[in-house]
Amino acid sequence: MSQTDLVRLVLGGVIVAGAVRAAARKIDMRLALLTAAILLGAISHNVPRVIAIFFHTFADEKYVVPICCAMGFAHVVGRTGCDRHLVEALLGPIKRVRFLLIPGGVAVGFLVNGAVISQAATAAAIGPVLIPLMRGAGFSAIAAGGTLLLGSSLGGELLNPGAPEYATVVDTAAARLGEHEADPQARGSLVARVFPFAIIQLLISSITLWLTARRRLDIDEDKNMVNEDASRSAFTVNPLKAIAPLTPLLILLATSGIARLIRVPRMWLVGSTDLAGRAGAAAAKRAIELYDARLIGVAMLIGVAVAAISSLGTRAGRESIGHLGRVFAEGAGEAFYKVITLIVVASCFAEGIRGIGFDQLIMKATHFFPAALLPTASIFASAFAFLSGSGYAATQGLFPIFATAVGDGAPLDRLAAVTSLSAAAGRTISPVAAVVILSARLSDADERDLIRRVSIPLLVATATVVVIASILQQT
Repeated sequence: MSQTDLVRLVLGGVIVAGAVRAAARKIDMRLALLTAAILLGAISHNVPRVIAIFFHTFADEKYVVPICCAMGFAHVVGRTGCDRHLVEALLGPIKRVRFLLIPGGVAVGFLVNGAVISQAATAAAIGPVLIPLMRGAGFSAIAAGGTLLLGSSLGGELLNPGAPEYATVVDTAAARLGEHEADPQARGSLVARVFPFAIIQLLISSITLWLTARRRLDIDEDKNMVNEDASRSAFTVNPLKAIAPLTPLLILLATSGIARLIRVPRMWLVGSTDLAGRAGAAAAKRAIELYDARLIGVAMLIGVAVAAISSLGTRAGRESIGHLGRVFAEGAGEAFYKVITLIVVASCFAEGIRGIGFDQLIMKATHFFPAALLPTASIFASAFAFLSGSGYAATQGLFPIFATAVGDGAPLDRLAAVTSLSAAAGRTISPVAAVVILSARLSDADERDLIRRVSIPLLVATATVVVIASILQQT
């Protein structure tokens, strides 16, 4: 390493430390990251590239369409009450089995998050049902809030091929491996390979949370089961409303999963004008990006239609249908503000980091210590998500950097699982994450108490995932 490279890295480290300090002092994360990205670009003579990344990501259809449509769908599901019907259907079997409420509540949150990709929307859907149920069963506010927070933010969105993390992984793989540029099953295949790690994290964290609650006497042992007032409900589940939130997930699993039960012609979603000015591999790559993004958008819109149809049975429901367009637009706008903008600045920050040679440093270090790649990726991803409050932004910013350290031709699935699940863990203990704030509000518990309660389960589960993935990586 030359003296110039060393000076650049040292200055870059100072800039990154300054960004971390700014975030710790409650300065807006977007401003902190973007300022750091421009400064990093300045010391590496790469400012034009950082600016180009900003505008490219700001209007990148592969992020804007899936995320905004998913959040718009989540708002529609909430407004039509479909989320309540799904939650009631899932919680019904465990309502009267008291010892299942913590692991069962976490599992329900995990599954709902797979259908409704937004973590805050998941907590908003589950909280009004789960919190009174657990409190009535003798659980403390912290135990109930911790169950809600862990289930809503653990990483259930990774069950959904439409999760934004997969766009980053597929795009990175396409840049490294030519044969992935036209792989229509990339997202579905990734879901299948990440799924076992997500289940490991789910099982270990929920069991650890349950054991922690028992050790801290957060359960009233005099109550052997949920009391009658909490368990008896006049609420009747409407099957169509319960299915509506799952519609996009089922469509995506059927169209982009390994089996591909349904084949949607590419010409339905991508026209020749979309590929104007591109040819060969570039055209194929762009076609896949647009096809994936628009397929997710279409699945979400179909889910909106099903939610609307499910509301036709009542007068109030029929009257609300006329407002669903505005509700969808509000959700999409919220997604752009809360998620897309963070992804934009995270992409710029990652480009600045690459400009000072951090990715090359990682590649050289892991060449001598290959076993350190996954633990290092886990630490950085969770720390980034903790600071930003966004798991998506952490994955988007860091995964391409660590992917440079993976040998050519080697699969990226284990790195994808570790990075995404670690980012989800960091988000779950971030005091600025919307899901943390909302979970505390719904459970009437202090945010810091909830973070402390879920920290140990997340640490144990994430460390287990990293160890298993590292062992598999060496075999």
